[in-house]
Amino acid sequence: MSAPRVIEITLPPSGVLGATGQGVIEVMDDRVEIRSSNTSVTLNLSAINGVRYHSGTCELFTRHGMFALRGTDTLASVELDLVSRAGALPGVTRALRALGSHRGRPGAEHDRFFAPLLAARRRAERAVDGAVRLAAFDGAALKRGIESAVLELARQRYPAHPSSRRAEEEELLELAEPLLDACEGLAARAAAVREAEPDVTMVRWREWTEAVQRTFEVADRAWIRVATALTMPVRPRRSLWKRLFTR
Repeated sequence: MSAPRVIEITLPPSGVLGATGQGVIEVMDDRVEIRSSNTSVTLNLSAINGVRYHSGTCELFTRHGMFALRGTDTLASVELDLVSRAGALPGVTRALRALGSHRGRPGAEHDRFFAPLLAARRRAERAVDGAVRLAAFDGAALKRGIESAVLELARQRYPAHPSSRRAEEEELLELAEPLLDACEGLAARAAAVREAEPDVTMVRWREWTEAVQRTFEVADRAWIRVATALTMPVRPRRSLWKRLFTR
């Protein structure tokens, strides 16, 4: 996240909520401040629905209307800063009960299950460009990664018993189904960000970050179910005689 900086602007003729004439704009973590010689205006980021910079003009689409601020090319940084803040990931693992906790049975199986999501989070947190951040949480890739992890858990449990392994795969995939659905929802939110009109860019980014948060929460609950299933006794292998006569 870039450090806040003060940028000189010319306010629109009708002003911005009372601020008129020449002024400055400063983007902060949770708000935008616009100051002129006659007053100071604070806009919470949640009140800004979209932003667009072009040809020395930065358009702010807010709950109070659209405000066109004019200035130099430095105004382009306002759009970049606002979009970056709207797409910043929350503490997605902070409130989880299973990830890394005793209840979540930490170990190799736990780590394998969460690995696709945690790798995506690391890539997204390092990203500066919004497109890279979206790509880090590619819904289709996450779904494939989680499915692969679940199938590997079943394979490790039944390395030499194909029929038991298939039954285990079906059970674990069913338990993980809400998480797989959440990955598909994440893909839909990412598409909405890419297709967003300027007046709702920040709304779509906030919806995407909320979807990322929900995906981690769903993963937390899904792992508790999967981990419980993995504590169940290994399925007994049927004798050759029973297998022959129950086909």
